[in-house]
Amino acid sequence: MGVFAALDVSQDETAICVVDGDGMILGEAKVPTCPDAIVRWLRDRFDNLERIGMETGPLAVWLWNALTERDLPIVCLDARRAEDDAEQDGPA
Repeated sequence: MGVFAALDVSQDETAICVVDGDGMILGEAKVPTCPDAIVRWLRDRFDNLERIGMETGPLAVWLWNALTERDLPIVCLDARRAEDDAEQDGPA
């Protein structure tokens, strides 16, 4: 089973949280907002990353491109859009 990561990106630091398919936290860290630092932390610990998510923001295009070039399975989510989609789908 794969694992999933979420990035909370700010100008100086990126918080990383990695969970398994059941939502159990497997790892958390804060690293510099630098593609190489993010990749290094993730690849040193997890070889089965299925998906990495981050929210849209001022650094999203730059970071998405940099992580994609480094072959990470990154997706960018617009929180407002995700909320709209969830409301349309109804309760889980």
